[in-house]
Amino acid sequence: MKRKTAGTTAYLFPVGKGGSYRICEVIPTTAAASEYSAEYFNTAYPDLTRLTPLTGVANDRWWDISKVSGSDAAIRLTLTGAVLGAAPADALVVAHYNGADWVNAKGATGTGITPGNATSGTALSSSQSSFSPFTFGFGPSGSLPIKLEYFTAEKGVGFNNLHWKANCFSAKAVFELERSTDGRQFNKISTIEADQLRCQQPFDFRDNNAGQATVYYRVRVIDVDGSAFYSRIVAVVGKNTGLEIVGVYPTIVKGNGQLRVNVISGNANNMDFVITNTTGQIVKRLRLNVSPGDNNLTLNLQELANGMYQITGYNSDGEMRTFRFIKQ
Repeated sequence: MKRKTAGTTAYLFPVGKGGSYRICEVIPTTAAASEYSAEYFNTAYPDLTRLTPLTGVANDRWWDISKVSGSDAAIRLTLTGAVLGAAPADALVVAHYNGADWVNAKGATGTGITPGNATSGTALSSSQSSFSPFTFGFGPSGSLPIKLEYFTAEKGVGFNNLHWKANCFSAKAVFELERSTDGRQFNKISTIEADQLRCQQPFDFRDNNAGQATVYYRVRVIDVDGSAFYSRIVAVVGKNTGLEIVGVYPTIVKGNGQLRVNVISGNANNMDFVITNTTGQIVKRLRLNVSPGDNNLTLNLQELANGMYQITGYNSDGEMRTFRFIKQ
């Protein structure tokens, strides 16, 4: 089956075989005009060799998913029955055959399914540039790292609320909450430890000592093996009409040429952006609408030549903040 799309929403393929309905979904990375194909097979793939951390792959199903043209994409598979050989202590992930072996396609942005003997759920790969074939793979949950699904903050009356959720495969996870008044220097305000069962549930934290000024938050996530990573930075604007640029990412823009800008607003407003090169020459101006709360704006910079740039954002009060990025 072939389908065409020009968006970034999940695109479902209603495939199946042998009386079994086994959907898969393709989620394009960009909104470029794209075409994909998919076919389901209710048998084992001829080669079941795999690379660590996978200890096995499904031997009764696989999907032939290909990109005919267009954007890279993530793959989401729906589980409709237990995967033979997977144990409760395992996690299920999307596995991709690279031409010689099956490899873990979860990456840093995908999600998995626990426990390993689950009979339902969905697993998501990271964005894929090469396709076909895909199936479910499994391995010890501790070898498949934690993924932070979201991290947000909102202003309350005299306090700020923080919310986050993690996709945990390890036996234990530690979350260190950090606060800053300038978005650069952070101090730890709380440490929360969670076993695997608790880690699957959403977390909430009330910061009663934030004060009335704009404050920034991030969470440091520590896996059972000691490896750690930081969430994105979020902010809460102290006043009801303020605008604040929290950060830009990625700092090295390549591929689709998209730069994401995280803006926190106290109300609906406009924000002006000016991009300059290393000589100070203005190369692009933009005005974007922002909504109250957390805004993640996407700027298309494909037309910029490769090099180093500055982006400066101005709010309605004339306040400004500048970030640097590289276009490759």
